[in-house]
Amino acid sequence: MFAEWYATYPIHKAPGDAERAYAKAVREGADPLVLLAAARRYCDDPQVLDGYGKHPATWLNKKCWLDEPTPTRGSNGYRPTGDRRQQATDDLFDGAMRRAREREGRT
Repeated sequence: MFAEWYATYPIHKAPGDAERAYAKAVREGADPLVLLAAARRYCDDPQVLDGYGKHPATWLNKKCWLDEPTPTRGSNGYRPTGDRRQQATDDLFDGAMRRAREREGRT
């Protein structure tokens, strides 16, 4: 089932390491169907969508299939790193525009 899991997992790096980590996880009792379902869920993780996903072997070695889901954008105040940078840029721009309007006598 490794091939199906690897094809589903959103990041394809170091397949040899991933295969060894997968075999170890299954030997230690991980259910291959649970691993497959968790890999499918991980594809929609906000961190993965922002380009910050874990390599497959790391995900397996750290038993990340057991992790709680990452909150979606906007819920519980979660903002991915990229969104924080964008918000900071937007705040700077808004402040500059407000000061420019104030200088021109507009509010």
